[in-house]
Amino acid sequence: MSIPRRGWVALAMLVLAACGGDTTAPATGSLRVVVGGLPTGLQPVVHVTGPRAFAQTVVASTTLTDLPTGSYTLTSESITADGVKWSPSPATQTITVVAHAVATANGIAYAIASARLAVSVAGLPTGVQANVTVRGPNGFSRTVNGTTTLDLLEPGSYTIAASDVLSNGATFKPSPATQDVLLSPSSIATAASVTYGAGSGTLFVTVSGLPGGVDAKIAVSGPHGYARTLTTSAKLEFLEAGTYTISRRRPRRRPPPSSTGRPRTRASSTRARRCS
Repeated sequence: MSIPRRGWVALAMLVLAACGGDTTAPATGSLRVVVGGLPTGLQPVVHVTGPRAFAQTVVASTTLTDLPTGSYTLTSESITADGVKWSPSPATQTITVVAHAVATANGIAYAIASARLAVSVAGLPTGVQANVTVRGPNGFSRTVNGTTTLDLLEPGSYTIAASDVLSNGATFKPSPATQDVLLSPSSIATAASVTYGAGSGTLFVTVSGLPGGVDAKIAVSGPHGYARTLTTSAKLEFLEAGTYTISRRRPRRRPPPSSTGRPRTRASSTRARRCS
């Protein structure tokens, strides 16, 4: 049986229509990512993964568009800069993107997650190393041989233990020999000091009269370049016999409009006696 030419044309058009299928594009959605908490100059790092091998890194608050519908995982990284660690919360979250809508992820907030400790060592002869050990959470242990700042520490309780140092036949003893400090998340270092001495004198410095939260500013100087700065009452041990000067500066108050408001300094002297 023969088919007329017009019949062949109609049959070809029918076959093409059947093979072509539906050419409509798949529906997509959007995802809003909001990040905050970092200081100027630092960029967050948020990895976004999802359907059809989707992967993109976000470094600022943004809206991702034309996303295939489905489940997306956001993984945020910690940032370290200038001896400070910033951690995100939440670190990981899962968001579902639906067609023709904007899904908003939970806000990602960065905050300081590390602590710093500034250890000041004084009183040893030039070139002689201290023997100070700093111990803290999760088995942390670090030996300090001189004035230094420890960065990126886990917040928590730390113990600073100093041992005797021998030099040229003299025994230099540390004061205090042991001290505990509690470190909180901060970009500002918590200060701790260890002062060595080869003498046997003791000097008590008592501070009173300041309101709560206000530190004193007291300088103690003595023989052979001895110098110590105090912010509260202290017992200074292993001092060489001689004359010591104690200078105190009053806390600065807001001056009246016609005054320069310069703080006044007072000084006194005392002698450390050698213990028998």
